[in-house]
Amino acid sequence: MESSLFTLEKSKIDFQAIKSFCDQKLSEGLRIEYKGDFPKNEGLARTICAFANTSGGIILIGVKADKERSIPVDIQGIQIAKGLEERVINICLSHILPVVVPEIRLCPFELEEGTKRAILFIRVGLSPNAPHYVWQTKEILVRVNCENERADLQIIEDLIDRRNSIRESPASSSSTAWFTKIITADGATFETVVVIFHFAKETALSFNKETDTRLYEMANEAMKFDEPTPQPNWLLLTSRNPEGKIRRYCRVDGDGRLLFQKIAAVKNNVLNAFESFVFLTKVLKVARKLCTFIGFYGDVSVGLTTTSAPPLKLHLGFPQNRLQPEDCISDYDVVSVSRMLHYDDFENLSKPLQSMFSEFCRFFHFATDSSVVTEIVEKEFLPYLK
Repeated sequence: MESSLFTLEKSKIDFQAIKSFCDQKLSEGLRIEYKGDFPKNEGLARTICAFANTSGGIILIGVKADKERSIPVDIQGIQIAKGLEERVINICLSHILPVVVPEIRLCPFELEEGTKRAILFIRVGLSPNAPHYVWQTKEILVRVNCENERADLQIIEDLIDRRNSIRESPASSSSTAWFTKIITADGATFETVVVIFHFAKETALSFNKETDTRLYEMANEAMKFDEPTPQPNWLLLTSRNPEGKIRRYCRVDGDGRLLFQKIAAVKNNVLNAFESFVFLTKVLKVARKLCTFIGFYGDVSVGLTTTSAPPLKLHLGFPQNRLQPEDCISDYDVVSVSRMLHYDDFENLSKPLQSMFSEFCRFFHFATDSSVVTEIVEKEFLPYLK
């Protein structure tokens, strides 16, 4: 079936699944692109951007297409090299805004005896954060037939309407909701905290060795990272499990956006909300220190998003083992809460945290008494700010 590579679980995608797909001789088009060799960075970014803005799609690198009919004719693969998946992620992070990070899987095979090659599978979802644009050219691209073309004004307006309609839904009212999975562990429920400093247009973070070191130290207060990767206008931090899968991730952009992402504390499809809000509180501590470090005194957007499939049950896993509701199940696979703060609010984060915690629980159809919420926040979360 044509839909197999579009819907098949990533962990089950292998060379045989890709070969079966190619045997159908489906031509390149709105949601399919073949590449015989690894394309230039900007070319790959343009296709990923266009797919995200349109209907999503798949890219098969290592599959050559016929020039006239655009159907796959040769599966030669590409040379297996370390870090191919990370290369794609870095291309997305450095070329596309807002960031798009697709699903990526390297599928090795034996071309002939003793010759090992691989197909690089890239799957891009329809993005709820569109319109996306290519950073270097400032182009908003969409997919038209098998080409990436600039979006006209009407299409851009349609993309904005699509984004707003998603954000206005009960599960995603936050302008800081983040749905893109950068965690590479298959099937993991993940949590993202986004902090956006609303700089004036002429203001930006200035990155240098001193700044990178200080940001790395601050980020490690929220989560421990093993791999700092400084770039001219952003800092990337990651930590991996023994299999090499990304389990914790942080990016600090020069435009004032902090993105922290990690695997959520989930057991038997039950989310530990205590750990979720400890995570949020630790990131807020980083944001508060960053305000002081860069001398920022304006507005800050903060959002916590939990993404899972299927929807989760909720466990309020506090040390006192109180408030452990049964059958508190979310109707959503994306739960997001956010608030707009001012620099002054960082002096007393009790009320914003109380409000966000209460809203988060309501997604699971669990209403907590306001006095209990106040006690929980002040006793369990605020100490992490010290």
